[in-house]
Amino acid sequence: MQCASGYLRHRMRRTGAEFLKFVERRLSLEQFDILRIDPLQAYLGGDPKETEVTAEFLRTGLTPLLNRHGVACGVESSHA
Repeated sequence: MQCASGYLRHRMRRTGAEFLKFVERRLSLEQFDILRIDPLQAYLGGDPKETEVTAEFLRTGLTPLLNRHGVACGVESSHA
């Protein structure tokens, strides 16, 4: 996860709902402008080809969180 105001964290072990909880806690502690998730597959917590998994993470989990905190987000997807 990388944020414009200087917080950078690599090799997180959290995925899915646990990752979203971590992001919520960080954004509650400090205001960031941009959140970067790179690659999505590392944090999604499921198969990115499964629409339900992707929608749950992005639409139901991440989007409301970003709206609450007024943060923009860039999500990278790895294509192997």
